[in-house]
Amino acid sequence: MSGPNAAGHLKNRVVLLHGPDTISRREMLAALIQAADPGGDGFDREELNADVSKPPDWLGAASQFPFMAERRTVIIRHLARISPGDEGGRVSAKHPVALILNSIPESAFVILVGDDEIGDRDRQDRFNRNMESWVRLFKHVENAAILDFKIQPGDIERRLRARADELGKKLPSDSSSLLLQMVGSDMATALSELDKVVLYAGEETVLRTEYVQKVVVAEPDFRAGQLIRSIMRGNPSEAVTQMRLMLSDSPTQKGRAGAGAITMLANSFRLMSHARTAKDLGENVGKPTQRLRAALPEKSILNEPDWKVRDAVQNASRFTQEQIQECLNILLEADAVLKGLRPGGKEDDTMELMVLRLVQVAQGRETRVRALV
Repeated sequence: MSGPNAAGHLKNRVVLLHGPDTISRREMLAALIQAADPGGDGFDREELNADVSKPPDWLGAASQFPFMAERRTVIIRHLARISPGDEGGRVSAKHPVALILNSIPESAFVILVGDDEIGDRDRQDRFNRNMESWVRLFKHVENAAILDFKIQPGDIERRLRARADELGKKLPSDSSSLLLQMVGSDMATALSELDKVVLYAGEETVLRTEYVQKVVVAEPDFRAGQLIRSIMRGNPSEAVTQMRLMLSDSPTQKGRAGAGAITMLANSFRLMSHARTAKDLGENVGKPTQRLRAALPEKSILNEPDWKVRDAVQNASRFTQEQIQECLNILLEADAVLKGLRPGGKEDDTMELMVLRLVQVAQGRETRVRALV
């Protein structure tokens, strides 16, 4: 976003920046800082981390009178690391943090930033919940703006192509598509991984898919998708190879990587079950009717991204509900072994046995694994 757009937000006392488009969010932050403190000496600017400060500290920093600038600029980074305390979604203008933000003086400009955070899936879920809480709270803050930097379809691929062009490289559509599948919807990660591919390619001008496969670090969801596809094809060798890749992606999480893989696979089969339900009812998950919504749980395939829906629908066409349930039983059995609730071998052996049993189901063979009671 441009400077003039940033300057327009200075009429507010508080601005919240968040959303998955990391690049645009960072550009807006830089533009807001420049517009609020055009001198750029930072004398009337202070930056705090949300997890090592408290909202009263933010008000204290904002209440200091500016000396060289028209307004004092206070930037609160890593906002998603903490929650404002609205568990259950019950907030109002009387919320303690809302009262603090509504007390920001006219002589101050406060920017709260939902920065990208690293961590496992549980931590990411917590960060997302915290950010949702802040967005809800901000609806009760006066003289405030919420800037949500969404990623529109095609945005990341266009940015990747532009970046490749800047570096004198050609990024074919199959290479960009594979890169996006591997890293997901994180634009900053996609651009960083593209830089690695460019360096790996050396003097080559075309960034081929083989280069992407060799150097890009795949997200767990991509590995899970690859594993599911190899299982669906009934290919035991490929399935075991994909499982080993999933485990090797988390070498420092020995003893926990398997549990994470089981969780992702269980979610995939859960979505397949929903897609199979829709198919059996003669319904289309892309255009859900009230009948289909009533047949599915509240948290269902209808709430998932398009690519996950497509994969689930395609895979569900090859399985019956009974086969899907048998696969879930296999996952539950493996999870029980990893937790020490059932006798079994090491993590690697347990996971490989699990995968081979899943392949048996895909091949239409009996596994003799029954539901756990």
